[in-house]
Amino acid sequence: MLIKQNHTFQIKIILYLMMLSTISLLAGENLQLGDCLKLAYQNSHLLKATAVDNLIADEKVATSKSQRLPSVNLTSLYTRIGKITSFSIPMGPGGESRTFQFGTPNRVNLDLKLQLPVLTWGRINSTIGLAESGRRMTTLQTKQEKIKLTDQVLRNFYLVAFQQELIKLNKASVNRAESLLKITQERFSAGLVPRLELLRAQVQLKNTQSQLQESQDNLFKSKIMLGKLLGLDAEEISLVADFKYQRVNLNADEILNEALAIRSELMVFKIQEELNEHQVRLANSTNKPNLFVFSGYTITNGFEPMDPNRFVDNWNAGVQLVVPLFDGFSTKHQVQETKLQRQVIELQTAEIRDLIQMQVRQALVSLNQVADKIDVLKANVALALEALQVADTQYQEGLASSLDVLNAQQALSQSELSYTQMIYNHIIAKLDLCRARENFSWFEPEPDK
Repeated sequence: MLIKQNHTFQIKIILYLMMLSTISLLAGENLQLGDCLKLAYQNSHLLKATAVDNLIADEKVATSKSQRLPSVNLTSLYTRIGKITSFSIPMGPGGESRTFQFGTPNRVNLDLKLQLPVLTWGRINSTIGLAESGRRMTTLQTKQEKIKLTDQVLRNFYLVAFQQELIKLNKASVNRAESLLKITQERFSAGLVPRLELLRAQVQLKNTQSQLQESQDNLFKSKIMLGKLLGLDAEEISLVADFKYQRVNLNADEILNEALAIRSELMVFKIQEELNEHQVRLANSTNKPNLFVFSGYTITNGFEPMDPNRFVDNWNAGVQLVVPLFDGFSTKHQVQETKLQRQVIELQTAEIRDLIQMQVRQALVSLNQVADKIDVLKANVALALEALQVADTQYQEGLASSLDVLNAQQALSQSELSYTQMIYNHIIAKLDLCRARENFSWFEPEPDK
């Protein structure tokens, strides 16, 4: 019994920890990139709208396929007739007469009709093809919306991460300015430096504090933009970001071929070509014969003069052939219009292929340019840090002025800022290339998984 109670207690603890983990995620605490993507996919109104569009497209396909099935209609009609023609005929030796009337004042008619298309010259198949191509187009639009949302989340995620790094740099600058001010105050109190150097140190501290406040404000604005995508308030967002330089191996030909193979814009034009082909077939079928079979069953009263209130049933069956003779050359112009539209699609496809090649090449050039600068800027940070250490030592020994230390601090801050900015530029250049090839596999986890 005790073992069972301990087991139940352990289960409760596990459930409680899982609940806390879920609450932590929903509260936006320590969000990683994968968490942000999941929240964005779950809360995107546009992504939900495309899901509904897919359902609508499915219904359109089902509606188009229903044309292959027979149509059955039940018609009921009640008519009140004011005057009925009648006549009487003497019947028998006793002078008795019998009255006959044409119809009844209360006319009731019930018709059940069935009609089935037998030959429509491909019109039904073309309509179904249009609906199915439209469904593929809607599915592709969902993919495009997810790609767009992924790109937005990644850019805003790393913008927040970049702002967080700037805050760290500015806090380090404030700490260095505070340390300089403390040393300068001690040396001023000892009469070793003039008041001017004390004022310089105080101004430097104010400037770094102002920069820190500005970076904190920028971080909050960035969180507002990211929160809009995630469905969270800016105050709830705290990111765990891997903000560092990661070189990627590039093969320009492979990347270009990949982009040309999977870019959704080219797939859109391919589906438009399919739609155009169905439209051509549909236009060609409008002046072709149509063949239908039909059958009906009717129940009505007022049919027998001897007993007009009696209901009589009847049935019929037949074949209907409809042959269009002249449509004012409408079919000819429709076919010509759809063929011209095909030429437009071909020209637009060629244009978008050129645009994709340009985007990929520009992104590759930008990525290589940024990568070449990062190593140099990293070396500059190391040199600036060493220069500041030398300036600090010489200032404490009275061999340099506070101005030398201030210049060294500003040089280090600028070098760190440039290096951090270049890492951010490298991430954005990678995103530009990922967007151009619609493949974000360089960022973990992969958005499509």
